Amino acid sequence: VSEGRVSMINGWQSMKSYDTK
Repeated sequence: VSEGRVSMINGWQSMKSYDTK
């Protein structure tokens, strides 16, 4: 469960970074 949550957060941060750039 922890890994799934981390993966989702990582993906969200990655998308935000891409949008900002």
